[in-house]
Amino acid sequence: MSPAAEVGHLLHLYWVQERRTLQFMIVNSFLVPGTIAYLGWMLVPDDPVALRHWMAGSIAFGLGMGGLAQVGFGILNDRFLGRLDLIRTSPISKRGYYAAQITLAVGVALLLISVSLLLLALLGVARLTPAGVTSALLTAVCAGTSIGGLGAVIAFRARDFDLGNTLVAISALGLAAGSPVFYDIDALPRLLHPLAWASPFTHIAPLLRATLAGAEVPIAPLAATLLLAVVLNAASYRYSRWST
Repeated sequence: MSPAAEVGHLLHLYWVQERRTLQFMIVNSFLVPGTIAYLGWMLVPDDPVALRHWMAGSIAFGLGMGGLAQVGFGILNDRFLGRLDLIRTSPISKRGYYAAQITLAVGVALLLISVSLLLLALLGVARLTPAGVTSALLTAVCAGTSIGGLGAVIAFRARDFDLGNTLVAISALGLAAGSPVFYDIDALPRLLHPLAWASPFTHIAPLLRATLAGAEVPIAPLAATLLLAVVLNAASYRYSRWST
């Protein structure tokens, strides 16, 4: 079975068995940032730059609720509810299984960012330009890969189901809230700067702001997001236990 076939087979399996959960996670990834975006609309309606800043932060929240949580909870369910044992006995390889998780995270990121960009463009907040569309695609791939890798690290390292659920939930909400997505990193105490720089959300937020502004992708946060994606995915792939 080719890697693409393995990914397709697993995604179809998840859709058949976990359709309601997937639908809930996707709706939740829109509902929470939508509420935050509405608050921003009320607070800074006459400042386009500040409003785009706020909207980018709300989308980052949605990526945590969608991509990170979906991968983290999905792997936890597979590990502790027995489905991973069945998958290991099938022709699906470890590489195919892991690729399916990251593909799911990238898909959620692409859906959330593209829909948000279109809606905000219709409302006159975002600028729909070729550079912005390119930025949206790159941001979706980089963001989905990095936060998906983070969710996978947590899920594969968790010693039990309850602890893993707690850590994934804290990371999906707490890490996004604690990262400088709504404010500048200098607003944080210096002691927290290293933690903030290690958070994927810190670097995803500038990419989202460039997307909404219709600007080109900023190189520094793009490189940082890619670096974190490589590190997180390499670590989680190594931590994943597999036998065929």
